[in-house]
Amino acid sequence: MDIGSLIPQLFYDVIGRIIPGATLLASFLILFEGPEKALRHLATWSNPPEPSIPVTLVLIGNILAAHMLATLLGGIWFRVFRIRCDWKLVGVGKYLNAWGKRGEDKIEQRFNQILNEAPSEPDETGKTKATSEPDDIRKMKATTDRIAYLYDYVLLHCPKAGARIAKLRAEQHMSGVLMIGFVILILCCYWFPYIKQSGLLFWVGVEVMLIAAVISAGSLAWHLEKRCNTALFNLWLLASSGGKEQ
Repeated sequence: MDIGSLIPQLFYDVIGRIIPGATLLASFLILFEGPEKALRHLATWSNPPEPSIPVTLVLIGNILAAHMLATLLGGIWFRVFRIRCDWKLVGVGKYLNAWGKRGEDKIEQRFNQILNEAPSEPDETGKTKATSEPDDIRKMKATTDRIAYLYDYVLLHCPKAGARIAKLRAEQHMSGVLMIGFVILILCCYWFPYIKQSGLLFWVGVEVMLIAAVISAGSLAWHLEKRCNTALFNLWLLASSGGKEQ
């Protein structure tokens, strides 16, 4: 069995949801009640050290909880990613504005540059004349959800390339969910019992670490979005122009 063919169906959930969900769930419990109690709860779901619930059930429950948490935060992430700012911004605001205008808007600009140019070929006199558009170009102009069309086209004609795009999307989703989750922890962790008991200096250290995690996750998500859209567009051009998967 080709493992690469499983990425769009299975690995997206593992990379994009279960991993970030489990990371955020464990981080929340550790910051809320301390490492010792948090690890005991994650392993047993009970206060006594002896397991009161089968380990398999605990593992499945943790996976489902992580998946649900990342799915809910993913909805917030998608909205944040598509924020539009129509006024002039500087500093962080300018960075977020550029981020929000990427994705579908950025790839739409590339469509307009390429798809709106009628194909042409030279005639007997050396002058160029318009030719009929290929079916792929006409279908692309007709559809309203071009990114979905691109991905489905690449996945159909080049399954391995489509699986690689899905992996990049999963990593982008993972980074975005982590960014949103760490932002929520930054805003809330001051009121956690374990943080209060540990003192002000410990809280400041935790905040610095969480802020660094937010910047890192956000930067990775921005990079993966740019890389994924470029790869998706280029792969569609290669596939629609006759390039075949080896």
